[in-house]
Amino acid sequence: SCVNEIMEKNYVPNDLQGFIAHTAAKALEILDNVCALERSKLELLEDFILQFNHFLVILLRRHLRRLENHQSFRISSLLEVLYKYTFLQVEAEGMLACIEVWDVFIRYVEENGTGPGNQIVSPSVYLNGLSKLMIELLPRILWCKNAESLDLIDDEISEGLTDRSKDQNEPTSVGRSNTADGETPYQHFILTMVDFIVRIAVLPNPTAAPALQPLLETVTRSLNEQMSLLNNPERNIVVYAAKDCSTLFMIAGRVIPSLQLSPNTFEGVKQVISWSLDIVSRSNKNRLYTQGSHFVELQKSCLRFLRYLSGWFVSVKYHVSHQSQTNAVDCISKEFLSSSVSEI
Repeated sequence: SCVNEIMEKNYVPNDLQGFIAHTAAKALEILDNVCALERSKLELLEDFILQFNHFLVILLRRHLRRLENHQSFRISSLLEVLYKYTFLQVEAEGMLACIEVWDVFIRYVEENGTGPGNQIVSPSVYLNGLSKLMIELLPRILWCKNAESLDLIDDEISEGLTDRSKDQNEPTSVGRSNTADGETPYQHFILTMVDFIVRIAVLPNPTAAPALQPLLETVTRSLNEQMSLLNNPERNIVVYAAKDCSTLFMIAGRVIPSLQLSPNTFEGVKQVISWSLDIVSRSNKNRLYTQGSHFVELQKSCLRFLRYLSGWFVSVKYHVSHQSQTNAVDCISKEFLSSSVSEI
């Protein structure tokens, strides 16, 4: 806490460049030491980890450019250790605290774009690190992969997140500083992580985002797996599948409108749309919403997904009406569009 206060008030020596590089090197050493600890010992450092994460946020927000310009400090090494450190977190609060640190790099890329050609650190260093993080984070928010941890998110964690955000007096990484009224701790965690994943996917900008297509492919594969489990006789499997489908449709609805239209992307999108229409239709005909809140959330997620795609439908209609049948988008079917709009 004392170190954080010193950093926040900008109490630094005259040799600022050397001081920042030395401080960052020590922080990297601490990260290495923490990563080497056994998981049981990490649980004893919960309060320290939260304070240390806050220190990293302050250091990087204010001095990342200086660290870039210091040739003895390697940003790539920091990203590698921070990646390991992030996935040591078991509790939701620890994971969200790490996400705030990574948010510094997201904002940096958002503000600087691809950056000037004479940058010491290539923007690809940040993009590669964030893309790797994004793909690994996805299983952490799916019940089929991480049910034990997700099941531990309770009211106590929610209160902790709210109190810590108020103390810092600034928003979290994706602008969700508090749990919204009527929002459960689980919903807060999932929505925050989805926002974070989507922000990485569209870096450095939606028209030139190398992580966008790989994310959509991963989401589509996962949706295919979970859709097949919705008819499973085992109740818990169905509940987990419904929750995971809700999360995956949330991500798909946020990233698909940014995709450049092509035959390959259209086929994948068409499949996701078909799944969402199938769930909406089954929910209405079979009253699936009476089977539990998870099916209510799934139906709502599908409807939001279709709403997010309203602009994409307009784009598809434009291509169909203005391009020849030999164009790259001739696979787009007017009948499919008509039936989709009618079903909606």
